Amino acid sequence: MVIAAGLLIAFGFSFYLRSRQISAPEDQKYFADPPNFRPLFAPSEEDIRALERAENEVEKEHARESEREAERLALLEKSALAKEFRSIWLNAPDRRGTAELLRLASMGENAETFSEISENVIKVWQDEKITGLTAADLADLLDSHFRLLPQQEMASGALFWLKQEIAAMRTGPEKNNLQG
Repeated sequence: MVIAAGLLIAFGFSFYLRSRQISAPEDQKYFADPPNFRPLFAPSEEDIRALERAENEVEKEHARESEREAERLALLEKSALAKEFRSIWLNAPDRRGTAELLRLASMGENAETFSEISENVIKVWQDEKITGLTAADLADLLDSHFRLLPQQEMASGALFWLKQEIAAMRTGPEKNNLQG
């Protein structure tokens, strides 16, 4: 009897286990997708968004830097154009050519270039008396184109002498050594 009872218990236990295995797939449907735990050192969603924002800022800064470089190159080209025009202007300096030369020099937004070209214009005016240009006219031309330069270039030491020359031209030839 004890043996029969033991076999009955063993048979019942195996039947129980079999029934659990058959019904297991229904229970597993709840665990088919593993829990969404992130690894310990993986970035969070907030970290990923912050990284994307930082990358966008870097791209924007590169774009701004490219724009600044393009502007700088454009200004260098304008300064070079003014210097090229100066060599043409020296062959036949006149009032209209002088105004165009000073306009090109101011477009370069460079105090040194404007100073150099202004100095050449004043020397040519003093030596050859540019046709149709009085001292007051030249002072007005120089002053008006000087004011087209950016503020930081106008304050440059390279143009200090020009301010004095313009003032001297406006006071008249009897009060200074300028001719005209």
